[in-house]
Amino acid sequence: MRSLPQRFTFAVCALVVSGALRSQVVELRFTEVLVDPVGVDAGRQVLEYENVGNVEIDTGRWFLAIGTTTVNLPSVRISPGVIGRIHVGRAGTSSPADIFLPTAPVIGRSEGLALFKSASFQDPTSLVDFVSFGGGQGYIAVATQASQWKSTFESVILPTMEGHSIAHYGRDTWGLGHAAEDWYRDGTPTLGLPNDPGSMFAFSAGCPSFVQSPGLGLLNELSRAWIGEVWELDLYNLPQSPNTAIMFLATRPITPLPLDPIGMNGCNLGVDLATAFTTTVPTNQGSGLLRTTLPRLTSLIGVEFYMQGLLFDASYPNPARAATTSVPVMKIGSR
Repeated sequence: MRSLPQRFTFAVCALVVSGALRSQVVELRFTEVLVDPVGVDAGRQVLEYENVGNVEIDTGRWFLAIGTTTVNLPSVRISPGVIGRIHVGRAGTSSPADIFLPTAPVIGRSEGLALFKSASFQDPTSLVDFVSFGGGQGYIAVATQASQWKSTFESVILPTMEGHSIAHYGRDTWGLGHAAEDWYRDGTPTLGLPNDPGSMFAFSAGCPSFVQSPGLGLLNELSRAWIGEVWELDLYNLPQSPNTAIMFLATRPITPLPLDPIGMNGCNLGVDLATAFTTTVPTNQGSGLLRTTLPRLTSLIGVEFYMQGLLFDASYPNPARAATTSVPVMKIGSR
């Protein structure tokens, strides 16, 4: 019979091993698809993937489905974090960075692509990832059952220009990652490299104790920032009378700083003013809009800005009669 310390140690080890097994996540994701390369399509179409899980994957028993045609993947060991490419209809020596499928059919402009980790193509637990574009179906019904696609009625719109791809927002998506809105049309493909999408997310509150706290950065499509394109930033929950908001765009945030000492009770400063530049935005009837066209400079790709507005109005319930907006963070992308 084991002593108590021995039994305790055995139990702890068992729990640790059990927890480690439960926490293993096998996820190989489509992250970019080039359906229409410049010139002929056959042998030049590329699918980008990324191991976004936490375990190494051996693709030896995996399958790529193009529509309902399935092709066995060669045995390649793909470590977590690796981004690679599948070359459709092209021969070559496969590696974690490049998988060649010389017998795969040409991908049509209306298609569903699926990754399976076994030959059980009707089993939702076997399907690892899926994307539909141009109205393609393929294994879309299985994908919706597996929660790897939102709906059998959803499909990504393909770009019309040769050499343009569709790319996944990845961590910058607003959704769960398995729907048409999680993809964007990309005129600057980064096949084999991380994608460079624009994004906008809430970061911190401005006046959280206010009944109607001024807001900044509604999640609309134009709030994503792309080089060379129009960018919009919404101001909302503002006083109804005409006003002017002072806007701070900073490259760094700060730990929310209470502004009670200067009479702005209930409000915080959330951006580093030492790194900020300032502009103004007219507001009326409770809203305002900052709208500009970003320069097409590749040096801006990946740059982040933290933004906050400041307004003075007699309706604000503090001695300074002033309020700050919430703080969103915006990242500039390229497409």
